[in-house]
Amino acid sequence: MFFTTVVCVRFDVMKIKEAKASFNTLLLKVDKQARWRIATPLFFFARRFATAALLAMPVTYVYIFLQYVFILMSSHMYVLFLVSNKPYQSPLYNNYVLANEAFYSAIIIALFIFSDATPDLDIKTYAAIVLLSSCGLLIFVNLLMVLLVACKGKDKLKDDCN
Repeated sequence: MFFTTVVCVRFDVMKIKEAKASFNTLLLKVDKQARWRIATPLFFFARRFATAALLAMPVTYVYIFLQYVFILMSSHMYVLFLVSNKPYQSPLYNNYVLANEAFYSAIIIALFIFSDATPDLDIKTYAAIVLLSSCGLLIFVNLLMVLLVACKGKDKLKDDCN
């Protein structure tokens, strides 16, 4: 959050090409043409932190099911943001992050079904299939992305972003 705040405060520096290069490590492949687009990494990590904090709540907490609702709604908000704004410079990165979020949402839904909210064992069996499939697809998409980036090389990735 600190680094994103620094970048937002010094956003005017991003208009100078040489100065923008110093921020590339922090905001790699994020389109830096608008100030609100650099909030993408902040929202991503804040949502992951909130997920971890909510999943660590005690089981005896009165509003335990609200954690799933919050996590699922924030994930859907992020998917809508990705679809409407395409914050990354390359369509490959936009599609990659969108696929990750779709599988993440499926995992959250399947985890909710595994909770005490659904007592039916048959439904939990189907949820197990969805959960295992989503985890497998999440791993597959990440491995595929690593291979694609490695095969394309640095120069071809830069050409895709321009």
